[in-house]
Amino acid sequence: MRWGLALATALFALAIPASALAQAPDNLVRNGDEGPLVSPTGYHYIDSWPFWAKSPAGSGVVPVLYGAPGFPSKELSARIGGGDMFFAGGPSRPGDDNSAKDINPIIYQVIYFNDAQLQLIRSGNEQITVAGCLGGYADQDDWASIDGIPRLYEEDRSPGGELDVPGPKAAERGNKTDLLPRSGTMPLQPGVAHFTVGIHFHRTSGQNTYNDAYADKISAWLTPKGTPPPEAECSAPKQVPPPGKKNPPKRDPTPKDPDDGSNTTVPLTRVSKRVAFGKRYATFKLHCTPRDTSCHGTVTLKTKTSKVGSAHFRIATGQTGTVKVKLGRKWRTRVAHLPKRRFARLKLTAVVRIGAEKTSFSFGAIR
Repeated sequence: MRWGLALATALFALAIPASALAQAPDNLVRNGDEGPLVSPTGYHYIDSWPFWAKSPAGSGVVPVLYGAPGFPSKELSARIGGGDMFFAGGPSRPGDDNSAKDINPIIYQVIYFNDAQLQLIRSGNEQITVAGCLGGYADQDDWASIDGIPRLYEEDRSPGGELDVPGPKAAERGNKTDLLPRSGTMPLQPGVAHFTVGIHFHRTSGQNTYNDAYADKISAWLTPKGTPPPEAECSAPKQVPPPGKKNPPKRDPTPKDPDDGSNTTVPLTRVSKRVAFGKRYATFKLHCTPRDTSCHGTVTLKTKTSKVGSAHFRIATGQTGTVKVKLGRKWRTRVAHLPKRRFARLKLTAVVRIGAEKTSFSFGAIR
């Protein structure tokens, strides 16, 4: 990795007591979880946010709201303790360097060590760890990485040696939308005065496509050499009961059935409110949110007690399409003979699968 540093207008000095470093290290990265500005859809352009600067190729990067259609869900955020938002490589737009095939956007910030930290570094007994939750979308190989460059006080040059922390590609994520812990550690030579942390968003999906490399909870820690370095914090913090309170009862570890509610990692939204029943088919409409590829998968239509039918579907990106489910013999007869009032109270669920992701939509019924 080699990249030039632009003038950092949002750089900062951190003040961490030396006594704190001897106990639990504090995160030296500011705004590692991407607030307060956020894109609710992933396609709103946000030009800057506190403490981070962009390389000329980094203008496509956006902080995205967890749960935006087609992006990591709120459930994923709850599992990793991700908060409200995360970094995404972002969309391409006319005149943006991110439109080029071989450009990977970069954002970065510079950590200036305070006097107490510099004294520790001068002893030659300090190491630095950079970490984060890195990932991508479904079976796409867009991926994020973190790197770190130490800089000497004089001449703003590197004493040699860099950190490179690659994130997982699709196979490492099990071809699922996910963010996984990644970290790396290096010793700091005496004379190092500041340290640049950069996030690279690598796009493999081609020119003018959305860069689905994701990053969250970016961290950097100083610790003494030889001590176990901190690990990336990609799990929700444990809830500690207040003093004098009993531990809460254990909950059933069985995960909630995705059929109970919509999982927004599937890039679809409901258009129809009711399923239209004909003599041989039941139809309803879904919208495929803008993405790199079409929305294609399978759908199973069912009531609380029985299966209505299944079908394959394909909807072009950014378009609304009609999903057509062939009725079985039992349901063809039932539709023909069910009284009008009972038919109007019929409740249906469409379970949709796209790759490894699954969601469900609720519908009423009309003839």
